[in-house]
Amino acid sequence: MKKIYRILLVVCFCCFLAACGKIKVFEDRIDTIETNGLMVNCSAEVTKGKNQVNDIGYLCRVHIDEDTVIKNERGEPIKLPELTTEDVVRIVPVKPQNVKNGKREFTAKEITVLEQDK
Repeated sequence: MKKIYRILLVVCFCCFLAACGKIKVFEDRIDTIETNGLMVNCSAEVTKGKNQVNDIGYLCRVHIDEDTVIKNERGEPIKLPELTTEDVVRIVPVKPQNVKNGKREFTAKEITVLEQDK
């Protein structure tokens, strides 16, 4: 019986480690607007938790498909051409992403344009 508990504990620990480092949501500024996507600064997510951080900037390619919801903070829909490189956005990937070590390219489930104090 103890062996089963140990195996179960190891499996749970492995699942926990697999989930660590994956972003479920992040916020940053749009760098580039493409036909069906965005390039977004994700440097803060890539370097989060690191002691020594270099000055390299990291971009994430965010794909937008027919299921991606683009809206403002009030929930009002926005079209892709209305976005600008001045916008700060909150992005929810379709699946949690590991941008530290993995590909920095994923499809967005939801993109929210955040209000900026001007």
